[in-house]
Amino acid sequence: MNNSNVCILILSTKAESYRCFITAIENSWYKDAIDRGFKVFFYSGGHLENCLYSHNEIRVAEDDSIENCYRKFVSAKNILLSEYPDIKLIYRTNLSSYIDIPVLIKYIQKCSFDKDSYHGYLGKANLLSQIFSQNKFLYSFFKYFFFGPKVLFFSGAGFFIGINLCNGLSLDDSKKYLIDDVEIGRQILKFRRHDSEYERIYITDSFSKITKNELDSLVADSLLFHYKFKTSNRYDDAEYISKFSDLKYRYNFLTV
Repeated sequence: MNNSNVCILILSTKAESYRCFITAIENSWYKDAIDRGFKVFFYSGGHLENCLYSHNEIRVAEDDSIENCYRKFVSAKNILLSEYPDIKLIYRTNLSSYIDIPVLIKYIQKCSFDKDSYHGYLGKANLLSQIFSQNKFLYSFFKYFFFGPKVLFFSGAGFFIGINLCNGLSLDDSKKYLIDDVEIGRQILKFRRHDSEYERIYITDSFSKITKNELDSLVADSLLFHYKFKTSNRYDDAEYISKFSDLKYRYNFLTV
């Protein structure tokens, strides 16, 4: 699959407080992705119409809330595919992520993704807790007491989905959907599986540095390309992303 057949969709928002993340990505890994032939779009909701707004932005009329992320994704991919019918694979990520594009390319080649692929960092959700997500008591009860059916899904921070599966996702105004990555996992029951384990480094306030050899092994052997930032200071996270293309900075940040 050529890079030109792959689109990186970045879950975004029109909230001004997240503008620093968009700028950080545009000034770091976004440039590398464009230079290497990928199509890359930020997408957000709460707009007057569904449209391809600029060279790197898709706007949809769906509500911009977290709870409405599934509808935003389906609406955005519909606009994308109407404008670029040659797209075969979408890699969905979010504003908190730094993507190492050269390693991403190697990972795509290794996995041999196609239009029926669905792959990422595996998660498990309690279906009843997701259904009652607006009720804090019921959400916590079902989540922590492990009562009820489970949904397997790939984390929305970074997952691959082929266009055949994208086109099978429902979008019905009369239905209430779960949050997007869980809803996608609930709907997609049959897909092409990939044995490669999706690795990511998740940087929070409790992140512990690793050795240089450990990091080198993750990159060389597991093709680690995804670094997700979610500390208590979101402005710092945006700053980290903006600097992460500098390998010296990256090693100093991650390793002892």
